[in-house]
Amino acid sequence: MKFKLLKKPLVTAATIIIFILVFSGGVFAYDQYNYKQNIANAEDHLSDLHKELTLIKDQVNLLKSDTPDFLKADLTQKEIDEVKSSLHTFKKPKFDFDIKENDLKKKIEKVNTEKESLKIEVEEITHKFSIQEKVNSLFNGEEKAINGDTVSQNIVIADDLDAEKVIEIKNMVFVDDEAGDVNEWQTTINNLVKEAETQINQIATVTTSLEIYKDGKVAEGVTRKEYNAIKIEVEKVKNQKAKKFLSETLAKIDLYLKEKEEEEAAKAKAEAEKQKREKESRTEQKTEKSSAKSNNSSTSSHSKIVELKVPYLNQYLANAPMGCEAAALLQALQYKGYAKNYSLGSFLKEMPVDQEGNPNNGFGGTPYKIVSGVYQSIYPAPLSKWGSKYGSVSNITGSSVENLKNQLENGNPVIVYVTMNWGSPQYGQYFWGTGIDNAHVMTLTGYKDGYYHVTDPAAGKYWVKASSFEASYNLTKYAVVVY
Repeated sequence: MKFKLLKKPLVTAATIIIFILVFSGGVFAYDQYNYKQNIANAEDHLSDLHKELTLIKDQVNLLKSDTPDFLKADLTQKEIDEVKSSLHTFKKPKFDFDIKENDLKKKIEKVNTEKESLKIEVEEITHKFSIQEKVNSLFNGEEKAINGDTVSQNIVIADDLDAEKVIEIKNMVFVDDEAGDVNEWQTTINNLVKEAETQINQIATVTTSLEIYKDGKVAEGVTRKEYNAIKIEVEKVKNQKAKKFLSETLAKIDLYLKEKEEEEAAKAKAEAEKQKREKESRTEQKTEKSSAKSNNSSTSSHSKIVELKVPYLNQYLANAPMGCEAAALLQALQYKGYAKNYSLGSFLKEMPVDQEGNPNNGFGGTPYKIVSGVYQSIYPAPLSKWGSKYGSVSNITGSSVENLKNQLENGNPVIVYVTMNWGSPQYGQYFWGTGIDNAHVMTLTGYKDGYYHVTDPAAGKYWVKASSFEASYNLTKYAVVVY
């Protein structure tokens, strides 16, 4: 009886143990099934992420040129931002179960690494694009200095670009190639910056050279050789706006030199004519003396000789190549004791000027330089009116040469209008009428048989043949006397 009572509890315990083992095995099997499902889902998700990264990588590659290190042509900030947006919306793989498989962990790490690599690559592209935009801003034109792997061959710096801006951008984008490891793209950037520096320095050098022209005047001693050297440098300037400004200044220097050269040529010509006349006069005087001696007459019939000692004023020494009228008038005034305290320079400052350029009303243009298209003279009426402020002056236009001689005999010098070097008249048409373009004014100061004596503001004192003087004077018979 006791044996039977002990057997039942043993059977019950065994049953419980078997149940527990069976249940535990079922739970384990279920967990294993769920884990495998999670792994499979994770694999699928990682595959999708990899495909998404591949598409983004393709987008990144579209931002680059086929040439290594260069960006694609016509790249825009919008295109870069679109790729950035794709990277931003890409979510890193993250799972809510414990991943035990090493292969899966490696795949997750690979996805994360690829994303970070693409992010760094896009940041590098963004940086390069920013540098290219800065470098392109240094230059003019619709065609960019650098576009993709193409560099413009005729680049010109931007209008109003200054050295400070070039230095600022250079400090941001230039990389020294001391070790020789700078890539082709960076070398291109460096060369473009150097070109901008070269052009801006060229303009600065020419601008400094043109400082010989200041405040509307050219510095003393400037030569045609200096002008030609500066002109060569101006021609090298590529920026048309800067070149136009520099050329305008250069043209003013050229005009100054031309006027100076014309004045010097006129002086040389006048001096040559003076020497020629003096030589002719000496030859004729010797001939007359020789003829008088050969006549061997005890009595000689001498013609009257009149020569007023009128002071000589050189118009060129007063820097007034067109100021002969004023010089001739002041010579006569000072001979008669008037305007003694005036130099020709101070006298010229008081000369009446007609702004419209009509010599019947005042001086046309300026006596200090040749002005194209303007008749630079002052006719007898306004000249005599001006002279009357300083002494006794009258307009005797229309006088015969005999009347001029009578004035000289009375000790009165006469301002006469003739032609330069006694040449044939060259007529020009102006809004106020016809003028003699090669006219010249001087002071008639004497006469003798066959000659007249003049004090010429351009060529000094000399005797001129009566035939030459009278032919030239009779063209207009313009005359003003000081008495």
